[in-house]
Amino acid sequence: MKSIFTLFCFVLCFHLTQVFAVVPEAHNSTRSNIGTGNPITNSPQTDTVASTPPTNNTVTTTTTIVTVQTPANDTTPHFAAFHTMGVDCIDINDSTKHKKSCYPEDYIAVKLNKEAYDYAAANLSKISLWINGICFKSIHPMMAINNNSLLFKLKYDSSANSPWVLFYAYPFYYKFEHNVAITAGTNNIEFKYSSTAITNTKLFTSVWWQVWIVLPVFILFIILLIYYAKGLVRDTYMFSGTGVYISYKKGDRSNAAAGILHYTDLPYSLARSQFFFWLIIIFFSMVYIWAFKDALAEPTGTILLLLGLSGGTFYISNLIDKSGNSTALAPVAPAAVPGAPPISSDPAAVISSTTQTATPVLSPITGAPIAPQTITQLTNYLKTRNPAESSYYTFISDILNDGKGISLHRLQLVLFTAFLGIDFIWQVMYGLSLPQFSQTLMTLMGISSVTYAGMKTNEA
Repeated sequence: MKSIFTLFCFVLCFHLTQVFAVVPEAHNSTRSNIGTGNPITNSPQTDTVASTPPTNNTVTTTTTIVTVQTPANDTTPHFAAFHTMGVDCIDINDSTKHKKSCYPEDYIAVKLNKEAYDYAAANLSKISLWINGICFKSIHPMMAINNNSLLFKLKYDSSANSPWVLFYAYPFYYKFEHNVAITAGTNNIEFKYSSTAITNTKLFTSVWWQVWIVLPVFILFIILLIYYAKGLVRDTYMFSGTGVYISYKKGDRSNAAAGILHYTDLPYSLARSQFFFWLIIIFFSMVYIWAFKDALAEPTGTILLLLGLSGGTFYISNLIDKSGNSTALAPVAPAAVPGAPPISSDPAAVISSTTQTATPVLSPITGAPIAPQTITQLTNYLKTRNPAESSYYTFISDILNDGKGISLHRLQLVLFTAFLGIDFIWQVMYGLSLPQFSQTLMTLMGISSVTYAGMKTNEA
């Protein structure tokens, strides 16, 4: 539990250091040169056509000049004369409120000069929003409004190829506030600002108080969950069905003679730990992304496979544990003694004769009978639990030990799970999106889990 607590404290400290870090604004430093446009003139254009008629002895070349006149009523737009004049972030319920800052999902009005407005009003579907010289092709004007302006809604797009990724990639999403140049244009040509227009607009990509409140509260919740949710990652199926009482009270101690086993003396389960590991990481990642983007991240195929593989391994491991416990703790028939009456082949008679010679112990908590061999096994097991060992050492020893020592099939599952977990967290904190692992990596994880489950049937 100390190691998990240390992990979450490290994540919180990393988050705080990044928030206080001074990150230079890089969006305004590079602007695309796309959209310069060239004016179309009505000057005559000439084409040269050459003809070379064949002769017997000589070759004569005749050149004919063909002049093509551009129609006088040419309606091709002169994009070089199209300019953005300004941007207002407005309240859709009160058009008199104008400001120079906005958030995703807010409404903004982009003012154009007359030539650009006339073209855009007649071709709304061909117009897109541009931010810092980058075209947001999914954001089109909702309508043309008065004062030569177009009304846009800053719709957030969570797709991997969305330009919003530039604002929500590490480390820019820690800035919260970006000074941007918002313009309009076609998908290929930007209507740039005129020399007298104001180009500065503040775009807030995250709500600062949401990040500062949600993330610390969530991290505290995870720590309390690990601390108080006792037995989540321990093998509670050990001694199941034998009448042994598992106590979760803080002041209790294990008592083999009375058939009481405290939860702190239960071994840690590798399958439970793996399932809990992925559950916490995925849940934390989704909350982390929501805190910054104010939008729920859509689960990827990797999320479903990881939960499915770890959950399936957990289920199969429990079945194997139950089967192993019932076999190991079953009553043992007495050995045949020379000259003694023959032992009956009826199992009920064997159990009856066994219980006659050894009276079962009644649990002082539940009153359930506990077989003497169970008391013996519980006594021997408690001798292997060294109270002087740290919880960290005990955890590592339990998840790698198969009852005979450190096992290879357990070690490979721990290594692959830790490797993918670190890569998962890194991708979430770097790209602020749920990762999608390759099919090869997921196949590797599946083989690792199947190997562990198969070899667990031979564990002591």
